[in-house]
This record gives sequence, structure tokens and C-alpha cells, in this order.
Amino acid sequence: MHKRPLYKFGYAEVGLPEEFPLVVSPIFEQGDKEITALHAHNVIEFGICLDGNGIFVVEDKVLPYHAGDASIITNREMHLAQSTKGTSSHWYWIYVNLEKILFPAFNNSEIAGADCLAGPQFNNIIHVSRYPQICAMVKQIAEIHYGRKPYRKERTISTLCLLMTELRVVFGTGKPVPRTTTRSCFEPDTLQRIQKSVAYITNHYTEKIKIRELSKLSGLSVTHFRRLFEKALGKSPVQYLAQVRVTMASAELKQGRKPISMIAYESGFKTLSSFNRHFRKQTGSSPREWRKK
Repeated sequence: MHKRPLYKFGYAEVGLPEEFPLVVSPIFEQGDKEITALHAHNVIEFGICLDGNGIFVVEDKVLPYHAGDASIITNREMHLAQSTKGTSSHWYWIYVNLEKILFPAFNNSEIAGADCLAGPQFNNIIHVSRYPQICAMVKQIAEIHYGRKPYRKERTISTLCLLMTELRVVFGTGKPVPRTTTRSCFEPDTLQRIQKSVAYITNHYTEKIKIRELSKLSGLSVTHFRRLFEKALGKSPVQYLAQVRVTMASAELKQGRKPISMIAYESGFKTLSSFNRHFRKQTGSSPREWRKK
């Protein structure tokens, strides 16, 4: 039986700006120095490996990584990376207070839930070969931060929302699993079968989407697809689509630039009355009231 090395442990607090609590490191060169100490941060850390390969030690886990892979380390877990001997790898590190950024934008604390992104059953390295969309979104957040295009905050918030939505679909509900159970905090068979349809919704929510198209993406009949979708996410595909549209519209409303009718149509709603009805149902207020909050 492999015996865990004796590591030293430390705490590395990350200072985040009060106004917009997200920091992206400059490109970081990860050397091949042997891991003798682990550390933890006060906030969640996302990483994207730009080149190279090596290992990540996260608590008792030893996880290999390669170029293009992403890492997710919550503030619960001690960790450190090491490149393959004789080489180095390069990373972006993203530190963020999810609740402070996402809750004001979407008035939904569940979207910031990261309970299933930690623990002995969770692989903190997200391999690009298996989850290219997740890795692309992590990289996109870093690129938005260092880019010169307008609306960086708005684009960052939207991408974070899509990233956390995708992570919850793939790895769980975002709710903590009772310690008395040995069940993993996700159900791979159910979640993976609807993953393509959820990814399609998050990328095409502004368009007309038919349930039959979504069921084909999952290789299921419409009836079976609806049943599995509701089992995995606790709501029907139509309800989930409306939720994504309202969530993205609510972030746009906070910017106060576009007319409400334009935001409604650009978010995928056919009529303003339908938008108002779904918005009030999800947020408890009208779009106009939401904008003034």
C-alpha cells in the first residue's frame, strides 16, 4: 500500500479586489522542484495549463496533468503542482469569490455552489480530451481578463455562470452529500447522457430550441430524455432553458444600457410578456424592478 509522504502544510491567502473579487495571475512558470509542502487558499482556484505536463498533489490524490487541462481546487484542499523532471509548464491561475460575483448578478446562491468540486472522489484535473468545453471556458476567463475588448466584467460574469452551470451538470447538483453515505456526489450515467444537450442550451439559449433536437443530441427518445433530464437537474428541459435565459438577461439588466425589450429578445424570448412572466417567476421581481435594485 502506497504510504503518503509527510508534507508540510501552509496557508496562502489571496487578496481580492473588493469591487470585483477576481484575480488572474500573469502566466506562471511551474518548475520541477520536488513537492515537499502543500498549501491552501482562502478562495477557489481555477487553473489552465498552457503547455507542459506534470502532477498535481491534492490532499491524498496524485493527479497527472497535460497541456490544455484545467484544474479546480476549492479552499478546502491542500495542494501543489510539479512539472515533469527536467521540464517546466506554464499556467494561468484564477482566484475568485464566486458568491460575491455571481449572487449579485443572478440572485441565486446555488450557481456558486462548489461542494461537489472537492473530496476523495473528485478528480481536480479536468482533462481537455474529455471535457474540452470546460477547459475552454476556464481559459476564456483568463483571456478576457487580459484582453482589451469592452465589457470585460460582464463577459467574465457570463462565462463564470456558464462554467459553473456546466460543472454542476457534469459533476453534481452543487449540494453537499451527507457524510453517512458512500455515494459519489454525481451520477455519471444520468448526467453524462444529458451533458451534450445542456452544453447546447448554454451555447444556443438565444435561439429557438426544440426538445426533439436536444433528445437527439443525447441519443434518447423525447420521453426518456425528459425523464433523465428532470432526474439530473430537478427541472424539465423547458424550465432549464427558461432559467438560463432569465439568468443571462438578469446580468444584462444590471448594466442598464439596453432597453428591456431588446434584452428580452436577445435572451431568446419571443415576446416581452413571456419574458416578464418567466423573469418574475424566477426572481420574484419584474425586469424593471430588478434593474433598479
